[in-house]
Amino acid sequence: GNDLEDEEEKALPKFNVGELIPFSAASASSSAANGVSIAPSAATYASLDVKEKMTTPPSYLTESELIGKMEAYGIGTDASIATHIENIQKRNYVELASGRKLVPSKLGLVLANGYHLIDSSLVLPQVRADIEDQCNKIAKGLADKDAVLKKAIGIFADKFANFVANVSKMDVLFGCSFARLQDVGLPFTRCGKTRRYLSYIVGPPPRLYNKWTEEVFPLPAGGIIKQATGQKCPLC
Repeated sequence: GNDLEDEEEKALPKFNVGELIPFSAASASSSAANGVSIAPSAATYASLDVKEKMTTPPSYLTESELIGKMEAYGIGTDASIATHIENIQKRNYVELASGRKLVPSKLGLVLANGYHLIDSSLVLPQVRADIEDQCNKIAKGLADKDAVLKKAIGIFADKFANFVANVSKMDVLFGCSFARLQDVGLPFTRCGKTRRYLSYIVGPPPRLYNKWTEEVFPLPAGGIIKQATGQKCPLC
């Protein structure tokens, strides 16, 4: 059993330094039951220990645990749940760690916090669960498709307008958590269209970035990236 959780909390009596505390007969029988033999009439020094404990955060969800929560909230179907989990990994919102645990990435945490600041329902499962429920009712003939569609579009149109009006809150979070591309890359090669230098972002993924036009050019992964002759972008 879990002895620590079963411990009964009681207020300690006041003790004086060096005081002899005799064990009562009840204590002796109780101690004997636990494999400790103490004579009832014998006096012994009391021993006090301070237990220091620290709270620990809950462990990350595993894939199977996430699937269980999605099923509990009615999110997704047997055919789509696996795709949802695959997508959040492809978009670098989470990383798959040992034990099949899904560890949120820095990008995923910033996005989730940003959505919570603007509209928590965009992150919490209730809205999605409600729509899934309405879709199931349509399939069973219990709800009208056009009415459900109109209502859903209206809900998300309002949410989109609210998000756009408050997107600066998301910008602040990203500005505090991520460096701007123009602050990271070093001038590498000149763009053939703008004649401006492109910044080389090591990544991953490696890419060239034109801060003047906000264009990003993906580069092949692996190997050594070298400048072309004349220091002109080969893509242009």
